[in-house]
Amino acid sequence: MKTTQSPQETRVFLREQIASDPRNHCVRLIDTLRVPGDEAHESAVLPMLREFDLPEFDTVGEVVDFVKQVLEAFAFLHEHRVAQRDVRVENIMMDHTALGMERFHFIIDFGFSKQFTIDEMPPSELPLHTTDSMLPELENMGKPGNPFPSDVYYVGNMWKMDFITGFPEDIFRKDDRLTIQEAVEKFDNITA
Repeated sequence: MKTTQSPQETRVFLREQIASDPRNHCVRLIDTLRVPGDEAHESAVLPMLREFDLPEFDTVGEVVDFVKQVLEAFAFLHEHRVAQRDVRVENIMMDHTALGMERFHFIIDFGFSKQFTIDEMPPSELPLHTTDSMLPELENMGKPGNPFPSDVYYVGNMWKMDFITGFPEDIFRKDDRLTIQEAVEKFDNITA
């Protein structure tokens, strides 16, 4: 990763006291290594992780736990004013050491992420054209908007496209979209 473009929020979530919060599902940064002869780049040393569903889910309970962890992860990011902005299944990994026990999932790849200051809230940014081209906000690329509802859309669309049918449509509305915290509360009510 480029040292000048390394997202500061990655270092905040991975190295500080906040890393011990059980709601933090950001991949743990073990170390960074300088690339010899290249001061502009460094390599991130991360734990060995595997695809989020490898091995495949065996029970409905495992799927419910996965969904809860992803919602919790994005609620945690948004609580700390971080928009991930590239939500997709390839950016959700599982700790392979937890096999046989409760699976623990991590969010990876913060290359498009941005942490906003309190003074920048609510943020107004141009939408990013990342891997999900169905984001309604992309219809008007020149119009700035709040990236947090985009994360909510990406999470819902990821589930809808990859393994869930009949997902609540209020996650997909462009206007008056659920916040991630509202999605967490709705999920908790459904699974209570």
